[in-house]
Amino acid sequence: MRLTLLALALALAGCDAFSDPAADFLTGLDGTWARTITSEEISAAGAVTPAGAAVVETYEIGRVITCNRSQIDAGGDGSRIAVAYRPETPDVRSCDVLSTDGGARRIILVGTAFDTAGTIVEDGADRQVWHFYRPQADGVVIRDAWTLERR
Repeated sequence: MRLTLLALALALAGCDAFSDPAADFLTGLDGTWARTITSEEISAAGAVTPAGAAVVETYEIGRVITCNRSQIDAGGDGSRIAVAYRPETPDVRSCDVLSTDGGARRIILVGTAFDTAGTIVEDGADRQVWHFYRPQADGVVIRDAWTLERR
């Protein structure tokens, strides 16, 4: 009887009950984005001031991406390849492997000099905002905000 009730509950819930938030989030990133990176300095006292000029780039995300004349395959639903380049110099590209935590609250850049994690501040179909924090020796923290807007 219990097995019958469980089978009925699963049939009513459908396959969506078993969806993976991390894989769903990464699938939603596939495509071409305009990425704007802005930076702010946060002092030990909490004062926030802009740091440097904004950087605007194209950011392509997908399972299979060509980066610097090599095709890179993410190899499944658990990661994506991302390529950044500026429109004026499309042949100069930087590549990242993107992953996320299980609940899709943190974005993780894998395989750089060291893995870097950022907080997903805004998660929309056409707009993403991610914050990355870099502590400095003098107690200042640099917050890099990545704003992605779908093209």
